[in-house]
Amino acid sequence: MPFRADPRSSHPTGVSLMRVCISLLFFCFIAAFGLGPALAESASEVVEQDAQEYARLATRHDQLLLKLNLKRASPQEEKEMDALAAQGAAIKSKYAPGGPMSKQAPAFEKRLKELSEQVIQPGIKAAVADAFPGVDEVRAAYPDPAHGIAALQILEQMLADKVGQPLLPAAKAKIESYHGAMTSLNPRSSSDYTSVLNATDALRRGSEFQFEVLDRFVPVYAGEAGSALNKDRYEARAGAEEQQIYRVYALVFLIVLALPIVYLVRGQRAGSSSKPGRLSSTLGS
Repeated sequence: MPFRADPRSSHPTGVSLMRVCISLLFFCFIAAFGLGPALAESASEVVEQDAQEYARLATRHDQLLLKLNLKRASPQEEKEMDALAAQGAAIKSKYAPGGPMSKQAPAFEKRLKELSEQVIQPGIKAAVADAFPGVDEVRAAYPDPAHGIAALQILEQMLADKVGQPLLPAAKAKIESYHGAMTSLNPRSSSDYTSVLNATDALRRGSEFQFEVLDRFVPVYAGEAGSALNKDRYEARAGAEEQQIYRVYALVFLIVLALPIVYLVRGQRAGSSSKPGRLSSTLGS
């Protein structure tokens, strides 16, 4: 007789299996629609916090780097730069391949690019504007009106080039202060105004004065002016050497041209001095 399972014993087992399946389905539902969004939201918050912190570190580091290039950074600030670089590298490593946040790397880079335009670049441009000298400092270095105006014009142009458009409030305020100082330095009389204007224009265009002004106040931006000055000096030296060569050539040409004339004159003199002697000897015979 075949064995038959007792229906009363199999019923509780089926109920238990059903309960287990329902529980598993419930937990899967919670994980998919409850825990999943929560984890995604948590990852987005971490990305935002890291990007904001990296932007702050990068802004401060580049501001200190500018001070270092201007030879105004203290030893403590140089040490701070090293610490800032290490902290920034630690944040970046989280999003590198194999890092704990590597899957969020695209979102991190995208947010960092946005913050670069919104936070980092404006912060650096504000530091650039602050690095340029004030009006009193420029006028103390160049009390002469022509030199003072030319120096302010050179600094204004360089500041506008480095900050770019649109001008930040700090850069705009400094440029406006330069304009006010130039207006006050202009002579009142028309004759003096013309002479100062001509002298100012000559100084502003001269590479030597450009380099002098930029190297004095913002040496980090004096490289291009220094290259132009070296080029002008080389061309002037080459021009002087070329003129010297032309003078030597002209002298040699004159000597070559003059030698036949000298020999011709000396020959004529020698011939005229020998003729009387031959005539007297003939008469004597």
